Order: sequence, then C-alpha cells, then structure tokens
Amino acid sequence: MKTFIKTTLFAACLKDKSNSTPGSNISVASGIENSNPCSFQKVSNGNGYITATISANCENYSLSIPVHSGPYSSSDYLITGPSSASCNSYVYYNIPSLTGVTSINWTWPVGWTYVSGQNTAYLALRAKTSGGMVAVGVNNTCGQSGSYATKYTNVYGCYSLSIYPNPGSDEVAVTILEHQSEVADSTGSILNSTNLNYKPLSYNFIITDNMGVVYSTFNKKSKSFTLSVQNLKDGNYILVGTDGVFTFSSPLIVMH
Repeated sequence: MKTFIKTTLFAACLKDKSNSTPGSNISVASGIENSNPCSFQKVSNGNGYITATISANCENYSLSIPVHSGPYSSSDYLITGPSSASCNSYVYYNIPSLTGVTSINWTWPVGWTYVSGQNTAYLALRAKTSGGMVAVGVNNTCGQSGSYATKYTNVYGCYSLSIYPNPGSDEVAVTILEHQSEVADSTGSILNSTNLNYKPLSYNFIITDNMGVVYSTFNKKSKSFTLSVQNLKDGNYILVGTDGVFTFSSPLIVMH
C-alpha cells in the first residue's frame, strides 16, 4: 500500500509517528526529506502516521495523516456494547469507523434474535435467556481480517414456572425457575452461575383463563410453594407471575 503526500510548499517526510528506522510498518518508497511529493509503502501490517512539516515564510505547519497498512486486526475494531442485559431485551453494539472496508461480518449467540446491522459498523440484537459472545471481523481492500473481536454479554432476569402435577385436582407444587446465566470472569473464562445481578423480594401472581378473566391474585416471597386449586372448576388456566420487572407464565390445568 502506498500513500502520497503532495504540497505546493516545502515538505519534510517522516516515516511514521515515531520516525523510527526501517522495520516499522511504513517506509519511504520515493523521495527524501525536504522533497515534494513523497510516497510511502507498507513494511508490515499495522497503524501509523505520515507527517509533513510545511514551511511558509517564517511559519511552520505540521500535517499528520493516520494510515493503516495491510489487513485489519481485532485491535482495530474493538466492540462497544453492554456487558449485561435483561432477559429478552434489545441490545446494541458498534465498532469504530474504518477506511477501506469491504465487508463486516458479525456473529452472535445461538438463540438470540438478529434485528439489523450485518455488514455495517452497528448491530442490533434481541437477547434471550442466557448470555453469550458477540464477535465481529472486518475485511479491507488489503485482505481478510485477522482474529475476530469479541464482547461477552451476560443476561439476567429470566424465569419460567414449573407446576406439578399438571393437571391438578387438589393442590399443585409451583417452582419459579431462574435460568442460569453464563458469565465471564476477569480472565475471560466462561463460568456457569445463577444470576446475581437482580434479586426480587417477592412475586405477584394471578390465575386467569384464556379470555383474560382473573380468578385469583396472591403474593409469594418464596420461589417454591403449594397452590390450592380446589375452588377452580375443571378447565385450562394460566398462572402468571411477575417480580415487578419481568413477567413469566405457565399453563395450569385443573381436573377434579
């Protein structure tokens, strides 16, 4: 890759930001100091700067142009996005704007819903019940990307209900199941643990039918409890619970 600086004034050519000896990612291809124009070429992949000092009468001006030589690597497109998200919420990620990009490929956790942004610098997803890794690779006119940049997002606040027996005739045992979330520790290792981000004090419930008629309302502070269904007629119902933020439900069948 060659980069040219052309000025109508006196130009001093420097190889890169540190003005290092050959072996940096950019070298002078033609021209010497005080020549105009100068051309530069790649020595190795990476980021650098080409600087020109322009003298006009008794004033000096410095122009600095950032350049990238070769394909991009993961350090060039670090992902900005959430480290945690609530269950079934929308999440958004982005990478820096880069020049010479030919394609951007995003990947996301299995089960998450893609919304928009593939092949752009901005990605929108909908998280599901467990955390996962979002990754991106960027190709440019010089070649394929290196390793993918990654961002792990933990998911919290996901519940479901277990009812047994179902159908029930006298009473049923109800258990609130809190899905385990995968979390990354400080070393990047993935651990399985229950969600510690959000702990409700109690849960509110209603029993309703498919038409939305409410038959009972009650509050529980425990995740496991017994529920009497003696006063309900035979039929299909829905047990709906909430912790004040998230809502969860399960079919309840009564058969005396």
